[in-house]
Amino acid sequence: RRAAMRRLLDILKSPALMQTETMAELLKKIFSEAFRTALKEDAAPRTIDFLRFLREATPNPRLLRILVFYLYPADDEWRTPEVRAEAVRAIADTAALGGLVPLLYGLRDDDGAVLRATDQVLARLCEQRSPVGEEVTPLTEEEKTQSRRFWYRWLHGTEGAAKVAASIEALRDCVKLDVSFNRENRTQPIVDALAQIVLLDPELAFEAWKAGYEFFVAYMGMDLRPVDQRDGPVTPAQREAVTRAVGEWLAGR
Repeated sequence: RRAAMRRLLDILKSPALMQTETMAELLKKIFSEAFRTALKEDAAPRTIDFLRFLREATPNPRLLRILVFYLYPADDEWRTPEVRAEAVRAIADTAALGGLVPLLYGLRDDDGAVLRATDQVLARLCEQRSPVGEEVTPLTEEEKTQSRRFWYRWLHGTEGAAKVAASIEALRDCVKLDVSFNRENRTQPIVDALAQIVLLDPELAFEAWKAGYEFFVAYMGMDLRPVDQRDGPVTPAQREAVTRAVGEWLAGR
């Protein structure tokens, strides 16, 4: 089965195939079937093979929606720290700046190796260097704290907020803004990352927050502002009410 998976990956490496509009959906179907059924007992190494293949093949930003799924440390046994760390690298290499918000979510991972990978790709994408350096060993608890503090300080500064706003614009090119599809798939990790890293952050500059909320409305087709305030652009005065509504939406979904 492992040989068969490698052969399948070789077939999918065709640059022409990787650039087609349906490639992301094709990969989603193939691998959801493979990893959750016949290959389930050995899914972690196969998932890593898959993610490495995506990094080495012609990058396709449309795969971001799928890649973010592998970053979330859910209960699935195959979504190991090694899988999550490889997902971090795959997101950075296939979606570049459009993957910044999901990558910031990776800072919440408890595993030192995952957080190390996140720190390194953020340093590359944002041209910053955190105090933990570029060692290959997993981060210690103290280093985890140092890394998170560094990136959250950067995020709340002028440069970080501008980069987040730009990344949200790039994110529009990575996922389809198909309201009917996205509303039927409300547990999409991209929405969770956007909400928790951007929309629920009271310290983020308004312009970055505004870009995030406008993307949320376009992605989900849901404007959570009071009904009588939905005409016109989002204003700073509406932020508190919207943030509260986003939190309630996440909690009750």
